[in-house]
Amino acid sequence: MSATDIILFTVMPIFGCFLVLVLALSPVRALLECEKANSLGNFNPLPPCLFFLTNLVWVINGVFFNDVYVFFINVVMVSVNFQITIRSYRLASDDQKRQIEIVLHSYLWVAMLFGFVFLYCNDYDTVIAAYGWMCCGFNMTVFVPPIFVMKRVFETKDASTISAPFAVVGTFCTFFWAFYGILINQYSIVWPNVFGLVLCVVQTLVTFLYPGPKAEGKGPGTGTGTAVYSDVSLTPNTSLKALLSAADGSPSPSPVPVLVEPVTVTEGSMLVKRAVFDLENEGDVGNMV
Repeated sequence: MSATDIILFTVMPIFGCFLVLVLALSPVRALLECEKANSLGNFNPLPPCLFFLTNLVWVINGVFFNDVYVFFINVVMVSVNFQITIRSYRLASDDQKRQIEIVLHSYLWVAMLFGFVFLYCNDYDTVIAAYGWMCCGFNMTVFVPPIFVMKRVFETKDASTISAPFAVVGTFCTFFWAFYGILINQYSIVWPNVFGLVLCVVQTLVTFLYPGPKAEGKGPGTGTGTAVYSDVSLTPNTSLKALLSAADGSPSPSPVPVLVEPVTVTEGSMLVKRAVFDLENEGDVGNMV
């Protein structure tokens, strides 16, 4: 075996397996945080469920096609995504549980129908080819949630919900597996990964085109929990004059004690606007709350 063959048929698929594992483990940290909070929050339990079922059929595909790389990485993925699915199901709402159950039952019915075809079809090669394309179809379903995410990103022009590192790793992962499918002439591997490659490239690009308010760090909505005007010490004794000085960029004077109630500050600009409103309408610092 030449050095080129070793790189193409050994090194590349091993690296592809590593990238798949990185993607599979990426939701684990978020799930652990959800378990601490005893709530899924914004965690979507459907993608791990879809991956679990897809990996399950690809394990059998690896056996049929005698492919150790497809078999090994999907066995690992089945274990990882099964754990994520079960643990997220415990925290899911009733609607989310119903969605997971519908997906599970739908996949099992499709698998059962294919089992009948396998039992009553005498052409083994046709059955294996059909199973490969069924795996391809199952694999395409895991891209349905990201498509809806992309639709929302283009509507809002805010890609802050997309992880740029995840999209980049996904780009390399799908590229390697699409290339590997071409090398072994198995297009049931090629097409879903080509589709995934296009989707990951688009996701990577939109994270730079529409970084969103969180990434830009401009005023309200940044989610940082800090005031916009950081040169003013916002305490219960901060004077109105100091706040207005910060608003117009002039040097902040020393804080002047004012009788006000303690205020929890979440957005500095909102507090400054409230101060301006009180100044214009009340004309009395003592009325500021």
